[in-house]
Amino acid sequence: MATRVRDANRSPFNAIGVLQLNFDNGNTYHGTGALINSTTILTCAHNLTDRGQGVVPRVSSINFFPAYNQQPFPVTNNCQVNQGCYRASCAFAALRYKGGEQDWDIGLIKLAQPIQRDFYFVPVITRDQGLVDQDLDITGYPGDKNGEMWTDSDEVANIDIALNTLLFVVDTAAGSSGSPVYKYHALDDKVYQFAVHVARTDAYGLKRAILITPAIGGWINNASQTACNATFLRYL
Repeated sequence: MATRVRDANRSPFNAIGVLQLNFDNGNTYHGTGALINSTTILTCAHNLTDRGQGVVPRVSSINFFPAYNQQPFPVTNNCQVNQGCYRASCAFAALRYKGGEQDWDIGLIKLAQPIQRDFYFVPVITRDQGLVDQDLDITGYPGDKNGEMWTDSDEVANIDIALNTLLFVVDTAAGSSGSPVYKYHALDDKVYQFAVHVARTDAYGLKRAILITPAIGGWINNASQTACNATFLRYL
């Protein structure tokens, strides 16, 4: 059963935030993202662009509100750090997702200013079935909660390395897209992120996340090292 996060200002919740996603067609949406370092947010590609060939709607600006936890969802045209809003300099989405491959629904956002936290989410590459039957946490912003942060813990049902896919049964709603799937390890005092939540998936009610496989991990590393340029959203 999902529970409301009461104090989003404590770790690791304060490294999760609402994305205000402003698209080139004039639409505005909200999603979830998690900081993997002081200036880099990991999220899903469908928060940034649609799948498919040719011209598709794509994000043209992003505002990030870390540790946001109140109704309603934030919307602003004047993003100010002293008001808890951080502007993105650019974003990257997987080219293979734009080409139609749902198993490459991964995105990354770079901020114009750093956000200092005690903990960031550490992406971890999965190479085998070791996570199956383990409990992992997922935290984000379900659309029906209108800006409140909610968290849940659930058992991993299945993993498909070839399809970059992790399946679990925890209930989610629109707005949760981009939520980190993670676990805090007390032994080394780190928050390890294993996947990015993307969608409901099959007739059994299983939910799908993009697993950080060697292929996805390589993409994240490449995007992290690619500098912003004049194009806000780029496909890699």
